[in-house]
Formats: sequence, C-alpha cells, structure tokens
Amino acid sequence: MTEQLLNPEGIVTELDISHLTSPPAHGYVTEDDTPVDNLQSEKQRLLVEPLYSSKPIPSPFLAAANVGLFYKIKSDPIVPDMMLSLGVQCADDFSQKQNCSYFVWEFGKLPEVCIEIVSNSEGDELTLSRKSQQKGKTIAKKDLYAQIRIPYYVVFDPLQQIQGQTEMNGALLRIWSNFAGRCTEMTSVEGIREIGQMCG
Repeated sequence: MTEQLLNPEGIVTELDISHLTSPPAHGYVTEDDTPVDNLQSEKQRLLVEPLYSSKPIPSPFLAAANVGLFYKIKSDPIVPDMMLSLGVQCADDFSQKQNCSYFVWEFGKLPEVCIEIVSNSEGDELTLSRKSQQKGKTIAKKDLYAQIRIPYYVVFDPLQQIQGQTEMNGALLRIWSNFAGRCTEMTSVEGIREIGQMCG
C-alpha cells in the first residue's frame, strides 16, 4: 500500500495515510540545538503567537516557527520560518521524538501555508544561492514547496535582500498558490511593495 502513497520521488502524496504503520522517529534529526542566529530570526516565532492568543481561525490548528517539516520518508526536512496547518492538533507529550516535528505521515496532511522570511541572500527562498549550488543543492525552496504541493507559499523580504528580477524584483511580499500541481503567483507582477497594499 505504501507505493500508492508515494510519488516517484518518494514524497508522500496522499492526505489520508492513517492506515500506514508510522516509520520510527528515532532515525530523524528533529532538533540540532543550534542557537538562534539573529534577532530577526528570533522574531519569527512571533508570527505564531497572535494566532494562538487572538484565535482568528477556528481550532484545532497548528502554527509553528522553525519546525522541521518531514514530507518524505528517510529524507531531511525542510524548515519553514513559519507554517500553518488547519484541522490538526499538536501532541501533548514532547518527550516523544515523533511529537517534536511535523511528520506528514503522523498528522495525515501537509500544512496549508509555509512562510519564509528573508534574512540574507543565502536562504534559497526563490532561487539557489551560489553557496548552495557549490554545496550541490539542486532545488530552491519555492520549487520544493511546489513539488510537495504546499497550497500556499509566502516570501517576505523586509530588508530587501533578494531583489533580483527572478526573485522579489522590488516587492516586499509575494504569495503563490499551488493547486492540482500548478503553482500560480497570487500577487500582482509587481508584488506587494508597501504595507497596506492589497494582494491582487
């Protein structure tokens, strides 16, 4: 039955995978104890706090910052700056390794939204940096999120670090939707260039 749930790249594609025996979490690196690298990174966790304190969306949901998203069995996770998954609940027991990250096969679904906040030009949010290319990476985050079919991908570049023509191109914020395997930008060609500007 597992082969029906995975595409040729080994990415989990079925939303209802409750009939699978969960792979053991002990083989995955769910935390590396790396300290926060700068104040902007630390503030990413503030993206989730208002969702929990003001309850703008119905429960249950999971909003998390800098948590590993394991989308493929026996593979490294992608770590969005923030993700939102509707209709799921976080486990209470964080002493269990499988409760410390977002394993798609444990939650039974992909998150609806992944957000990346650009803090430097090496994050690969839209295109691969030279450094990543030298390390042998072959796919930028935007393309990876599209490949695993995250419904909404958001890039916010508050310090205007990646403003090339194939990147943000003068915009502060860009939003893409991905339905039926088709990735479409929701923001205008110019993107959102100022606070208060509408999306489309």
